[in-house]
Amino acid sequence: MSVRVSFVIVSHSASLANGVCELAAQMAPDVHFEAAGGTDDGRIGTSYDLVEKALEAALAAVDGEGSGVIVLTDLGSATMTVESVIDMSDEPERVRFVDTCLVEGAVASSVRAQLGEDLDQVADVAAALAPAWTTCPPRRRPAPLPRSPVGQGEGPRPRRRGRRRTRSSRTPSACTRDPPPPSCAWRVPSTPRSPSTGRTVGRSWSSWPWASPKVRASTSRPMGQTPQRRLRP
Repeated sequence: MSVRVSFVIVSHSASLANGVCELAAQMAPDVHFEAAGGTDDGRIGTSYDLVEKALEAALAAVDGEGSGVIVLTDLGSATMTVESVIDMSDEPERVRFVDTCLVEGAVASSVRAQLGEDLDQVADVAAALAPAWTTCPPRRRPAPLPRSPVGQGEGPRPRRRGRRRTRSSRTPSACTRDPPPPSCAWRVPSTPRSPSTGRTVGRSWSSWPWASPKVRASTSRPMGQTPQRRLRP
């Protein structure tokens, strides 16, 4: 049975594209491979002209019903170049771009192409080797370790790191300290002054609450008046 599918390997490196073609050709010697790696001047990158030229050569190498070309790439920018070339191709229906693993996809699908399978069957084999990102299990947070209860023979709980600060009851904070008493509650009334002379007038003993009635009677006088001196006979 004749081979109906050829391959175009697009890579940023010319050595990588040639190496994949060489490896796959060992498994499928009758399959036609085209390498399009690097830029036009041999640097790392991709070239629209090289990809277009390789695709035309691969299409011309196969013919018949169900024939076509499988295109494989290595990285994202090469994928963009391939999509642009396919859109401008004269026979886009005979081209299948498969976003899959480069080496594994090229080797496995070329073996099926060696067996004479058509374009759709070979493309399904290459697509089956694509990494299934949806099968990765979601990340879960680890469960916290259970605390050992105190008093059940399992030892005390571990002490917390750092020093715990406690405020002494002798020095209350500013927010809990009682406000100072009003000035009228602890200040002694000022000494009265004479309205005529403006001098300070001494307070009489009779004004104090602990003075005896005899002292009050002998020294009682109106506030603000100086007692008169008694003349001896």
